[in-house]
Amino acid sequence: MPMNLEDMWDGAKDVARRLWEATGLSPADVDNAQLYDGFSVLVLTWLEGMGFCRDGEGLAFLREGHGDPDGRLPINTGGGALGEGRLHGMTQLAEAVAQVTDRAGERQVPGASRALATISNGLAKSTAFLFSRDG
Repeated sequence: MPMNLEDMWDGAKDVARRLWEATGLSPADVDNAQLYDGFSVLVLTWLEGMGFCRDGEGLAFLREGHGDPDGRLPINTGGGALGEGRLHGMTQLAEAVAQVTDRAGERQVPGASRALATISNGLAKSTAFLFSRDG
């Protein structure tokens, strides 16, 4: 069965709804996002689906530099799957933990206390983790 982009966006939105309900937090509470990028379109899927920008505005968000290391939401600070190898989300998990424990070295987002990691393509078995240095 071929992937349907609309299903991927809807799936990412469902993961987001469950995450934000479970944590009582929102996209505004996240300092950096490690978004699964087995394929480059997935960054947009997760960026928009998680609510960091409106539908259709993900590419503009990135072009305006908001996802850069010094942007308002640094994205894939460790290089992500496209930069480190496609390990099905493990690079995102490891980088999120490194960020909230101040172990990211030159990639460290100053003051990062909450990091989001997403896994998969927004379809079945996709999930998101929110790591925090808060108790």
